[in-house]
Amino acid sequence: MTDHSPQSPFGAGLDEEPEDPLAPTSLTAEQRAAVVRALTAGAAPQKACADAGVDPLSFFAALAEDAELAVQIGRLDVMRSLNVLAITYQKALSGASADRSLYLKFRPPPPAAPVDEETCELDGPMGASDEEQWNV
Repeated sequence: MTDHSPQSPFGAGLDEEPEDPLAPTSLTAEQRAAVVRALTAGAAPQKACADAGVDPLSFFAALAEDAELAVQIGRLDVMRSLNVLAITYQKALSGASADRSLYLKFRPPPPAAPVDEETCELDGPMGASDEEQWNV
């Protein structure tokens, strides 16, 4: 008969679940703030986590668990996208055709209001309505 008492070297810890070395650990408020600060400064997610001493898997697990953190990171992503768009716009204005094409692809100009070619007046939202046109 096998002895599973704690003194037995073969039976120790068999009733306990082994810890998963890859399981994410929870983050402290300071760690979360450090990663967010680094991301705000423009760091890549891997670099932001490394600088804060945070395992990236733990940070992404925190994103899945903390809706407020996820919203904050989403806003940072929007801000970074707008920064890239602004730089592309500046280059497009300076005459860079590739940047102009890229900018117009992601931010096409608004549709032009129809113009009455005879009078050169707007027929769109700023022009006269059909009712006003017949009451001349």
